[in-house]
Amino acid sequence: TAGLDLELRYKMWDFFRETNQKGITIFLTTHYIEEAEKLCNRIGVIHAGAMIEVDDKERLMKRMSQNTIEIKLDRRLETVPENLSEFGVELVNRGDTVRLRENDQQLSKLLRSIHAHGIEVLNVHVKKTTLEEVFFKLIRNDHEKSNRF
Repeated sequence: TAGLDLELRYKMWDFFRETNQKGITIFLTTHYIEEAEKLCNRIGVIHAGAMIEVDDKERLMKRMSQNTIEIKLDRRLETVPENLSEFGVELVNRGDTVRLRENDQQLSKLLRSIHAHGIEVLNVHVKKTTLEEVFFKLIRNDHEKSNRF
């Protein structure tokens, strides 16, 4: 849908969805990863002329994702407090945000530890990995394997 105005682009997307819902398979070739993320059920990635990955989009995202959790604090920290270091967190945004890889079991313990340290949590945000990030990870992995980039 490159070169189309937004209205026509969305009409094309609706057409693709409606056609697919009728049980018709559509092969969509695109350089616009957001299109693939919004429209496709299965994803194939081609790198250097070779198909390096084909999988169900949800399974691919789950397998390749590195979702992160960012916890906004009520103050800036110079270093990670000792009782938080066991969670593998890092300080970002000049020390007022704690970031860790998504792990539901760790999150509740981490929040309790933050509170026990006398720090208030202002916001918790889960940053989901995008298909674009997965794409680049696949390309990097393939490049490292084949050294053909």
